[in-house]
Amino acid sequence: MKKLLAIILSLIMLFSFVGCGERDYDSQEVKKAGKLLVGVTQFAPMNYIENGEWTGFDTEFARLFAKEKLGVEVEFVEIVWDEKFKVLEDYTVDCIWNGMTNSEEANKKASVSDAYLRNAQMLVTKAELAGNYKDGYDIRNLKLAVEKGSAAEECLVRTGYKDVAFKQTQIAAVESVINGQADGAVVDVTLVNAMIGEGKKYPQLAKVFDFSSEVYSVAFRQGSDLTEMLNDFIDEIRDEELLQLANKYGLTLA
Repeated sequence: MKKLLAIILSLIMLFSFVGCGERDYDSQEVKKAGKLLVGVTQFAPMNYIENGEWTGFDTEFARLFAKEKLGVEVEFVEIVWDEKFKVLEDYTVDCIWNGMTNSEEANKKASVSDAYLRNAQMLVTKAELAGNYKDGYDIRNLKLAVEKGSAAEECLVRTGYKDVAFKQTQIAAVESVINGQADGAVVDVTLVNAMIGEGKKYPQLAKVFDFSSEVYSVAFRQGSDLTEMLNDFIDEIRDEELLQLANKYGLTLA
């Protein structure tokens, strides 16, 4: 009986040590590697390439966190958005930091940080047609483009839209409206404000109305200690550096 009890106690201690190791794994491995691997897509104003370099709100935010909390550099890894949780789980990246909606799916598949920005899903169409649509009933027969695996897809599925064109990126969804493959696109309002309308990259398009409101978070692997580290960092810099960064890119903190 004593021998059995000793074995049980040994196993409990072993699993306890394993659990502690798992919790420390991500931050320690990132420090050892000297870089934080951040999964992104080209999505202005969050992460985009300018003069051959990644820039944007999330780009600067990720670099600030990596430097101040981990003492490492950031390597941005361009991913397919619909495969974001797969590349996170198979260690291709350490996190998804790319204007990711804090959703039920995200919380099931990853360790999700506290919210840091407000966002909404918005319908855009060709500028000359935007005034024709006031609500969901008006667009019931339109073909709408969305990024595969995005909050916009979830929004349209939830509201029962059937004629949906799935694209690999939000930019591809927007450009499908320009080239006539779709009547409208549902994308993040952060992208709309940065790229759509007079004086922007896509002046031939215009915003119509919001579908839903949401917030952005960062996704780490389940059990990662990086989530709590980022939450603490958000609290530390929210009223200063983070607010200044949001103002720089015309965004609203959560």
